[in-house]
Amino acid sequence: AAAAAAAAATATAAAAAATSLQWPRGRGRSSNHQLGLRCDDQSSPQRQSQTPSSSSSSSSSSPLSHRGAAFHKLLLDLAAVPEARQAPGALPGLLEGFWKDLVDDSTVSTGIKEYLLHRLAEEYGHGTLTMELASSLVADLQQMGITSILDPLAHTGFHAMLLERAGLLQVEAADLDPPPLERCWREVKRRPMAATPWTTYGQDWALFMSWLPHWSEIGLEALQHFRGHIVVVLGDASPEILQDGSPGWTGTAKFREALERDWTLLSCRHITASPWPRVHETLCVYTRKQPA
Repeated sequence: AAAAAAAAATATAAAAAATSLQWPRGRGRSSNHQLGLRCDDQSSPQRQSQTPSSSSSSSSSSPLSHRGAAFHKLLLDLAAVPEARQAPGALPGLLEGFWKDLVDDSTVSTGIKEYLLHRLAEEYGHGTLTMELASSLVADLQQMGITSILDPLAHTGFHAMLLERAGLLQVEAADLDPPPLERCWREVKRRPMAATPWTTYGQDWALFMSWLPHWSEIGLEALQHFRGHIVVVLGDASPEILQDGSPGWTGTAKFREALERDWTLLSCRHITASPWPRVHETLCVYTRKQPA
């Protein structure tokens, strides 16, 4: 409680200075785990390359409100407090509240929104997985006979934590280069994709992948080696969902081709709560096609 109060005081004191800044423009979510960079490495090139450039951001756009800046700073500060991390639903609930405020605030530019979301993603997770959405997904998976889930690109383990708390019996999280233990939300094994013991994950396992990069075939590698029959993809909409016919920004063309060829789309939820500008975020569940 004392640590939380101190963090709140720090956030309030920093709000005035924060709102006077002109934040750098973002370029979509980052994926530090894909290139072996630590999630606090500010030089990551992914920060400029995940989503298309936009002319909607203006250097004269409105700065974030005092309340928004304090809220953002508080989330970053509390992420470093073990007691706050361990309180079920506390920080995920606050994060969802910030997402909603950001969606509702039409005065904040796209560039500022993306920058703020990048900073939070470094300490929480990439992609908009709410507690309600995690519970709904787990319920659906359990009806399919799934008791366990593998997140091989888990970053901080935030999504894995949400899925575990939603009721899955076993959740395994791994990453090429996870952050230090005190910055992880649960255990995240340090393991490259190539070292994954795929024979361990059978028919009662689902594969969970969030915001795969469009410059790496790591998602395709996971699809090709996974032995189970259920795959969950959190990211930009797949081609059959986007009305404009664009492929979205999740994974490569080969990854999307493999999904269409070898997997059947069971369900795809449009994430209306997503705060990310310029993307159509979805949570899609696929089942492996049976041999002809």
